[in-house]
Amino acid sequence: QLSHPNVVNIFEVSAYAGRVYIVMEYVRGCTLREALRERRARDAPLTHLLDLFIQAGRGLAAAHKQGFIHRDFKPENVIVGDDGRARVIDFGLVGVLAPPAAEHAEERDTNEREGRSTSTSDARLTQADAYLGTPAYMAPEQYERRELGPWSDQFAFCVALYEAVYGTPPFPGSTVKARFARDAARAPPAPPPDARAPQWLSSAITRGLAKDPGDRHPSMDDLLDALSVNPGRRAIRVLFAGAALTSLAAAAWAGAHAFESGACDGFAVRLEGSWDDERRATTQAAIVGTGRPYAAEAWSHVERELDDYTARWVRARAAACEASQAGEQSGELLDLRMACLDQRLAAVRAVVEVLGEADAGVIENAVQVVGGLPRLERCADAAQLTADVAPPEDPATAARVRELEQDLNAAKTLLRAGKYAKGDATATALVDAAASLGYGPLHVRALLVHSELAVERNELESAVATLKRAHLLAIGLKMVDEAAESSSLLMFLIGGTLGRHEEAQAWTERAEAWAQATLSEVPRGRFFAHRGSIARSKGEYEKAREDIERALAIYEAAFGAEHYEVATLLNVLGAVRYDQDECVEARRYFRRAATIHESVFGSTHPRLGLLLSNIATVSTCIASSTDDPRELARARADFERALTLLRPSFGDEHPNVAGLLLNYGLLESAAGSQARAREHFERARELFEAAFGERHLGAMLALRNLGAIAKKAGDDARALGYYERSLAIGEATLDPNHPEVAAVLGSLAELESRAGAHASARTRLERVLSIYAARPSSEEALADAHL
Repeated sequence: QLSHPNVVNIFEVSAYAGRVYIVMEYVRGCTLREALRERRARDAPLTHLLDLFIQAGRGLAAAHKQGFIHRDFKPENVIVGDDGRARVIDFGLVGVLAPPAAEHAEERDTNEREGRSTSTSDARLTQADAYLGTPAYMAPEQYERRELGPWSDQFAFCVALYEAVYGTPPFPGSTVKARFARDAARAPPAPPPDARAPQWLSSAITRGLAKDPGDRHPSMDDLLDALSVNPGRRAIRVLFAGAALTSLAAAAWAGAHAFESGACDGFAVRLEGSWDDERRATTQAAIVGTGRPYAAEAWSHVERELDDYTARWVRARAAACEASQAGEQSGELLDLRMACLDQRLAAVRAVVEVLGEADAGVIENAVQVVGGLPRLERCADAAQLTADVAPPEDPATAARVRELEQDLNAAKTLLRAGKYAKGDATATALVDAAASLGYGPLHVRALLVHSELAVERNELESAVATLKRAHLLAIGLKMVDEAAESSSLLMFLIGGTLGRHEEAQAWTERAEAWAQATLSEVPRGRFFAHRGSIARSKGEYEKAREDIERALAIYEAAFGAEHYEVATLLNVLGAVRYDQDECVEARRYFRRAATIHESVFGSTHPRLGLLLSNIATVSTCIASSTDDPRELARARADFERALTLLRPSFGDEHPNVAGLLLNYGLLESAAGSQARAREHFERARELFEAAFGERHLGAMLALRNLGAIAKKAGDDARALGYYERSLAIGEATLDPNHPEVAAVLGSLAELESRAGAHASARTRLERVLSIYAARPSSEEALADAHL
């Protein structure tokens, strides 16, 4: 339940031979107390000490948000890794918080019904064992057995911070008896007379040590805010500037340390050659020159996003510079931040180069091309940066790596732009070059993009083999993000695409562990999205819905509610709800996805056509259950608009058009136009088979629908042929217990029963019953099978 960069990860809790064991993250490092002792010995700045405590405080804050209090926070229960990241450990005395009784009972009941956790701001812990902990760090309410809450951890945190800053404990006595003997009315201790810590820091610590919990900071987050904002920073910069005006020596010193005014200005000039007036004009001409109806809207989006990204890049560069000026980060961390930002600017150049040579296919994917730019926030995250693999020390090797990273950016951009053949050629050469260079991190990343291009080229077994190589290399290099990405893709590819569910299960377990080990929520969202898609492919619709909803919540928090990645998940959720015959709910998801797509891609983009087709399909479903002719009219209008958006981009032979015709046939059948429905189904089948071969799910569904029309017309012999062909495809491509397989089996049994083949019909229906009986959400289908 608790996964955070500043809390040690727990991967598994299980039992062996009657004893419980815990599988935890391995962290090479030392305790916070040992780290402080070592830094004090080399007279490290106060900012270094505060950085470690702020990291540990974030771990406590994360625990509080999940409804836990630590109850035994002390320097020995924080480990500082060799990567410089602090992690809170030893939750052996953790308390689970509960809301107060009467006044919040209604809110608590509502939260429990809706699956929400209770806010810790109103939480209390009043268990009889509240009198546990380390006496020197226990809050007054803890050793007096009063109610506990996040404020109790805050007190312990401030005791430890007081010790670290002033070199002495704030309260005498390390035993429970000594703490009881303390004057109950005593105010929080003042700093020692010879203390050199600034007043703003003393005030923040003293408030956290207040005897009354109500006098402390409202939350750990508020305390961390107080510790993170140094009101003296601005004054320090002004002081150095003034000194430079009055003393030549001071001016020389300040210049050597880059403290002069304006030293962190002017980074916008570095955008030249990447995103400047010339590149802007070239990109606009290429995009608008394609003549696509949505080209103008695509250019508007591209320009807006690149302007925003590069403006934020300039600000991030200046912030990194200013942090070094203020002495808030080491030279090593500054180098890491600048290298990270350089890589982001190189990615911008790669994107602009591809867009500057845009054709219709690139324009269709322009939003994803720009949206795929790496996130700038990572370049300001010390924990993320120090967790990355260091660049090579040899200057010649480092220079070659920088050259090859340009090829990596190009391959990624070509992938997002839909230029799979060109991207594959670039990635293949990159993999070979990275392997011969011997720099593992680049080799891993090259293998990952090469595997994704193989998937798009339908070279699935090759993609699996490449991903397995990337995964093993990533583990050896401790590249957590890449290990998570490769295992998640393997899980999805093996289980969701190739249908080898037993093999995929092992990768699912591995992918979940690696996703939990990352420092970002996005890999966890990707894991849930992939696992949900696999569940849907197996017909486990409720599991699929739960996982996709978890992924959706993560993506909304990470990207914003109006991001196209969010729209993609909404579309999948709509499909799952349609699978569950929840057509009204499905339409709600599809419509929300369509609204986002229209806002992001424009009102004439073919992607909107695909969503309109989905909306029309569920409107047909609603019309069938309500006999409302207005729903059929809405569906027909949406289908016609979808066709006008799809045909100019894809033509009449594309599988996307086949999918629309398949759904349009359902509407014609519901409207009583069986001849037109048959035409749509036959054409859809032809297009699916031409694009993917005879054994494709689209062809299976088209044949099943053709069988239904023939059965309705009384042509049982033809219907039997359609259903048998549909079943053969389903059994070859789907899980044997998939509901779509059961639906075809049921139709075949009905025909055989009408023809007097009762034994064969009974065998098929028994199999149908076994499929539906294993699915709690299939009561209606199960009842039909019994009937």
